[in-house]
Amino acid sequence: LQARPIALSVVDTDHYGLYADEEWKSSIPVGGGFLQTSTSDSGEKNFAAMSLYHQLHCLNHLSQAIAFGQNVSGPETHHAGHCLGYLRQMILCHSDITLEPVGWIEDFDGSIVKGATGIGVTHECRDWTQVRASSRITMRAGNGSREGL
Repeated sequence: LQARPIALSVVDTDHYGLYADEEWKSSIPVGGGFLQTSTSDSGEKNFAAMSLYHQLHCLNHLSQAIAFGQNVSGPETHHAGHCLGYLRQMILCHSDITLEPVGWIEDFDGSIVKGATGIGVTHECRDWTQVRASSRITMRAGNGSREGL
């Protein structure tokens, strides 16, 4: 799938906010983004995860930990560590070089510092709605079930 390029202007909105549970849920398709890629000669189904949805899963996992104070110790430490490392590598992979203006902003502690928010800056992106529509078609064809994973 070659997703067409689109422009995205960054906005500060609840739609992408920390507590936008319904938005998070609606961004992951049925089957979690897992697609059946083939069936082996023995009848075993082979699956792959679409990276877009793996990235959203990881971002949601970390968001839940922050928003709701979920414990990421014990077994969850490995998952959180995996997600941080994976997202870092995906950001580096996509290497968005859009310039974001620097200005005076309020820092987390209330002090005024020079920094970049990215708000109002337009980026060139792939059309994720086209990717999602293609994913739905594939999953409707019976390839989106996690059954057998």
